[in-house]
Amino acid sequence: MSGEALFDFADSCGHDRNAQSRAGFEMKKQAFPMQEAWSGGYRVQSGSMMLLGILLVGLLAPAAHGQKSDKLDIARRALELLRNRCDSCHVSHAELPEFSRDRQSLLLPSTSGDPFVTPKNLEKSEIWQRVKSGQMPRKGDGRPPLTDSEKSLLKSWIDEGAEFPPGGTARPFMSRDIMLQAIGAHLSTHPLDRPFLRYFSITHLHNNPNVDEARLRLTRAALVKALNFLSRNSQIVQPDPVDPARTIYAVDIRTGGWQAGDWACLDQSYPYALVPHDRQESAHYNDITKMIGAGTFTGIPYYRADWFVATATRAPFYDSLVGLPKTLAELEQQLGANIQREFDQQSFTRAALLDSGVSAQNRVIDAYSATNRSGYVWVTYDFKSSTKGANITRLPLGPDFKGNPFRGDAKRKSLVFQHDAGEVIFRLPNGLHGYMLVDAAGKRLDGPGLVEIVRDPNESSGTPQVVNSISCIGCHKLGLRDDFIRAGSAGKSLTPEALALPDPAVRDFANVVFDQTQFKKRLDEEQHQFLATLSQVLKPFLYEEQADLAHFPEPVTEVARFYYRNISPEDAEAELGMDPRKGNGQLNGRSLRDDFGLGPLQLNRPIKRSVWDALGPAGSTFQEVASELDIGHRLDTHPR
Repeated sequence: MSGEALFDFADSCGHDRNAQSRAGFEMKKQAFPMQEAWSGGYRVQSGSMMLLGILLVGLLAPAAHGQKSDKLDIARRALELLRNRCDSCHVSHAELPEFSRDRQSLLLPSTSGDPFVTPKNLEKSEIWQRVKSGQMPRKGDGRPPLTDSEKSLLKSWIDEGAEFPPGGTARPFMSRDIMLQAIGAHLSTHPLDRPFLRYFSITHLHNNPNVDEARLRLTRAALVKALNFLSRNSQIVQPDPVDPARTIYAVDIRTGGWQAGDWACLDQSYPYALVPHDRQESAHYNDITKMIGAGTFTGIPYYRADWFVATATRAPFYDSLVGLPKTLAELEQQLGANIQREFDQQSFTRAALLDSGVSAQNRVIDAYSATNRSGYVWVTYDFKSSTKGANITRLPLGPDFKGNPFRGDAKRKSLVFQHDAGEVIFRLPNGLHGYMLVDAAGKRLDGPGLVEIVRDPNESSGTPQVVNSISCIGCHKLGLRDDFIRAGSAGKSLTPEALALPDPAVRDFANVVFDQTQFKKRLDEEQHQFLATLSQVLKPFLYEEQADLAHFPEPVTEVARFYYRNISPEDAEAELGMDPRKGNGQLNGRSLRDDFGLGPLQLNRPIKRSVWDALGPAGSTFQEVASELDIGHRLDTHPR
């Protein structure tokens, strides 16, 4: 399956309607062969009007099918255009109107009052009006405007009725009763593992008719990738499907090297935890409690996979699950690295860039050996400006740390750069990467990185701020990102000839550590190990044999963006365990409007995800609404 096929929000069945029409016409020709041909068509020798009628149907049917197929082709290409040119902003930014390229989302009213798309009415289509006026894509973001051919495609799609490709066979609805029963059945067959099992669900997405199979597949891939990027173990974490539809997965936390207490922070922050009210659901819930043990069971039968992916990859959850220490010095001890010793021995390698793409300023990248992980520790030195202590062409001998051999020399003191922050990339036991942001003193930064130092061009966290580790996972989709690759490429990184090196000893030091050949060798080794492990992790969930990982969207950040999108009435219904296909009105009621602010949903308009899942004294809005509708009540979570 190609990358385009994975993210084609179109006909998941892949039928060729033209081919079917042609095949049907050929069968008709064989059944009713023509004896003579002439320039105006076929001469029917039998004189049968019935035969003539059949022939006319056979001739006209392919044309009708062809017109329909053309419209569907335009629809596929138009929706692909929206994905390529619109998603990076409209999926990432909470303040911008959200659409997901499905019928329901695009036909919702936008902030202007008009729907994003009104079939056959360009004037009432918000997307077209913004593109036509030049408002979109936004200027100043480095994104080029749509080409004339792209505008023509979008215009044709709307003009011709804004067709949407068929989504395939409807999936059967899965109730909470079925979910809890499936989890209970799995627990019953794993009696010794029960205290260590955690369950993850995408059932609410499976039940949502606006979520296609590609999105489900990507969510499964994001779950397995997130779990392995959080792992402390050399063993690959492979979630075990619990139900035939693969909407619930079991994970033994021991495979990730985790203890039960490592998950306590997640348990206490989970906004979708409910104790069910339905009699059958309660019976299954109580069975689960008994099997795990009342003293061990947190009361959370399963986590939503999309919430987990979007949440566990951020501090403080990431720090807890990975076991990230509070300082770079402590991390060195974990990894078997010694920056001071390698500085003294000049055994590390360094590259320097004046324009990295992540930092608007200079960037220095060092690679140190990590004996406990058979790999390297990659440390970047980043700056708020490119002047004074940040001018790496004049000051190449930093950083200014206690063990720097040049630090105590009065003459050479001026050659030591003064950095402001840094990113540390290290190898996890399974071969993937861990990440840590640090300040100039090497202390872990749990908050977002300052955009004047570094920025996330992909806005993986929803903003340009770098948030550990979700921003790092997004940037380093295929391992060490572009600036590292450029640093290892001839003509990209600064060489000793470009640096201020006033005496032989300094030049000798620079000639050794600024060895581009050694830097690239280490880079290639790291990339090989990372990509081999990443392929092993994602292959069963994301792609088939011949596909290239580069063709697919990065699963973790894509699923996190989708989770944080504005949610529609159908989304809310599916998340509450209702069947959205029953139609609107399931969330009607004055109390839902006046007490919980769900008026927009009752008017078929979206609400912010933060309104839905933010925890307050009474729990999340989701939990309050579930209680009001007698679905379930808030669970007071506690550490195991």
